[in-house]
Amino acid sequence: MRIPMIFFTIVIERKRKSSQEKLQSFLQEKAIAELEAKRYRQAAEYPGYCTRL
Repeated sequence: MRIPMIFFTIVIERKRKSSQEKLQSFLQEKAIAELEAKRYRQAAEYPGYCTRL
């Protein structure tokens, strides 16, 4: 008995971001990077045993 092979394709499309969404994402990543840099600068002021990241 032969079983016919059925071929099919699943197409997954990425969500396209509008220019407003791209700008919002960029600003969010920039703010996060600045907060992390600030946190590391503050941690660098004290010895390692005084800080907890």
